Amino acid sequence: MTQHPPPRHPQRIGNELDLPALNDGPSPILSVDRALRVLACLADFDTDGEPLGVIAARLGEDKASVHRSLNALKYRFFATQDAQTGKYSLGPAALGIADIFITRNGMRPMLHRALLTICTEIDETAHAAIPEGRFVRYIDKVEPDRDMRVSSYIGARYPMRNTALGRAMLSVDCNTPEELLRVTGDENAELWPRISEARARGYAVEHEENEPGITCVAVPVIYAGRTVAAVSVSAPSSRMVGKLDTIGLSIRDALANELTDGFTMPEPSLSSPRR
Repeated sequence: MTQHPPPRHPQRIGNELDLPALNDGPSPILSVDRALRVLACLADFDTDGEPLGVIAARLGEDKASVHRSLNALKYRFFATQDAQTGKYSLGPAALGIADIFITRNGMRPMLHRALLTICTEIDETAHAAIPEGRFVRYIDKVEPDRDMRVSSYIGARYPMRNTALGRAMLSVDCNTPEELLRVTGDENAELWPRISEARARGYAVEHEENEPGITCVAVPVIYAGRTVAAVSVSAPSSRMVGKLDTIGLSIRDALANELTDGFTMPEPSLSSPRR
């Protein structure tokens, strides 16, 4: 029996996902391979999508071939096209496949148990999110029983650079400012120091950058060497003063008790005081 090396986890080159392959040889069916690369490219776009020319240029393919792939993806709802602008974006079928994967590998119930523990202990809203191109998407949340709490909804999508959830993921997946720029497309000089701080502490922070009056703390979850999710606590900033380290440790403790085989957290490079 032929022995194949284990598949690589997706890496990034420029703004496109470099999809894992079974070996270094050519794909058995190039048209299918092209469609999969187009699908990965669509995951990097915001909800407005991009036109055919941009997609073809990013993939280094001719427009006619990419157009055929997009038509095939549209037929099965893996891609959608805006009738007015002609731009293409990720379709609902792709999200459905992702949801099945998250559920079957046990990640969703595992994260939900952690959210319940975090919300009970801290009495603030706890979220779980997954990476989606340059964005994060909420897949679960648990809310406290109190009048004033963070308003959010499952399925919401936000840029990685503006959220603690996204910064937690970037702290694992980006080791240099150049990698961070390639992944986020953000030239803000203040972003890299925040990612470095997140790596040092073991949790990321976002203070009123995504939503006025709200502060968020998040911890990444790793599988096969890459970030597959992150868990956060979001609350009115007035209730987070002086508590960031305690909350970061609480999230890590809850995850440590729930993470199953293969799922891990990065170890902080800078020790934080225990509660």
